[in-house]
Order: sequence, then structure tokens, then C-alpha cells
Amino acid sequence: MNPRAYFSLTKPAIVALLLFTSVAMMLTAHFVEEADPGVVIWILAILSVHLTTSGTNAVTCYIDRDVDRAMERTQKRPIPRDQIRPDRRAALFGGTLVVAGLVLAVPVGLLFLFIGILGVVDTVVVYSAGLKRRTSWNVILGGFGGGLPALGGWVAITGSVDFIPLMAFSLVVAWTPGHIWSLALLYKDDYSKARIPMLPVVTSERKALRCIASTALIMFGISLSLAYFGGLGLVYTASAVLLGIPALALGFLLVARPTERNAKLLFKFSSPYLFLLFLAMVIGALL
Repeated sequence: MNPRAYFSLTKPAIVALLLFTSVAMMLTAHFVEEADPGVVIWILAILSVHLTTSGTNAVTCYIDRDVDRAMERTQKRPIPRDQIRPDRRAALFGGTLVVAGLVLAVPVGLLFLFIGILGVVDTVVVYSAGLKRRTSWNVILGGFGGGLPALGGWVAITGSVDFIPLMAFSLVVAWTPGHIWSLALLYKDDYSKARIPMLPVVTSERKALRCIASTALIMFGISLSLAYFGGLGLVYTASAVLLGIPALALGFLLVARPTERNAKLLFKFSSPYLFLLFLAMVIGALL
């Protein structure tokens, strides 16, 4: 058994970002609602999100193993490199993590458990097994799973859903298509070879670029509505503006000058943008 291969199978960078959105919403809920369910619930919720997202990613790696072997970008993943044999061990490993994560979710609350199950179903069944190879709507309909850890973080602390977590969830859902489409622009031939109908592959470049820029505009609108109605204070409001303006600028720069460099700039900026915006939520709620 190769521990590094199994760890890589979980896509740790993606897990870290999603886990951070969840913890950030837990802290935001704690400061805004003055709610504290106890240290055990905090630990169980964090472990649940970590295990569930890690396991989900491992299962999707198993489902996408043929695609990963076909694409140059993903040929160094554990399954294409034959670091995990037979392939089904990846699915077993991922499924075990998912079950463990959902079991830990039970004491946190039924609503939290439901959100965890919904995230697994959307990512594994709806996106990876269902829509990814069939329609350019794949990352739109399959992006809901990425926003659910943020929603679940709030629910773990308060036991309920409110405006702030719904906007945070919407922010991640709106962020997902632009993040993936800008990557697909960089690896357009790769996705085409693997027959994955990402938007930049199946439509004109001009239309794809406009869609990417539109997601930046939608994110900016959601972040400002959260600033206006969420009551998170000046720090968050300033952060939403200062982060939103360069996101918009990079999106529209890509439309004006559709170069590989500009696509890479937008892709590289997207993850820090989401991280810093959620960090600003926590700081705003604390202050």
C-alpha cells in the first residue's frame, strides 16, 4: 500500500479549500449567532466534512479513471500511474471515507447529515457519473456539491439555515464554473481528446469567454449582497470590493485578450479569491 498515492487520490488541495469554507462558516455562525454547540460537535463536524469530501474525491477519481488516463493534465494521478491496483481499491477507499464521514455527521444533526449526503450524491452521481460526459451544463448542476460544505458549517453550529450561509453557498456555486472553465480553456485540446463537453470545448471561444466573465459578475453581486444584507461590517464589505474588482478585471481582460496567459491569471486568482473572501467573513463577524 502506498499512503502517498491514497492521499493524493483525495485531491487534498480541493479538500483544503472546501474544508476552509466550512470552518469559516462555523466561525462566522459562532460570532454572529453567539452559538456554541460544544467542542465535541465542532470536532465531529470538521472531521465529517474532511472525510466526506476526501472520500467523494477518491470515488470520482475511480469513476474518471479512463478520462484521467486520456488527459495529459491528469495522467500523473495515482490510478493512471498504476500506483493503486486494482482500480476498485480506490473506490473502496473513497467509499469507506464517505461512510465514516456520514457516521460522524449523525451526532451533529440530521440537517447536517442531509447536507453531507446531498453533497456526495451531487458530486458523485449527478456530476461525475451523470453529467460530466454528457453536457456542458455539468459544472453548473454539479457545482452545488462544492457549496454545501459552507452551508453545512453554519448548520453544524446553529442547526438552521439563514441568509448568510445561503449566500456563502451561492458564492461557491457561482465560483465553480468560472474556475473550471478557465482551466478548460488552458487544456481545451485535452478535454476534447477525452470527449468531456466542457463549455470551451463545445461552443465558440467568444461565448465561453463571455460566460466566464459573467460568473465573475455574478460572484461580485452575491458578495455585495452579503455585505449589504449580512451585517458583516466594513472589513468584509471592503474585502468584497477589493477582491471583486480584480476578479471582474481579469474576467473582462480575458474577453478582450483571450490569451493563455490571461486564462492562467484568472485561474490562479480564483482560489485565493474564494479563500480571502471567506476569511473576510470570519473577521467581519468577529469584529
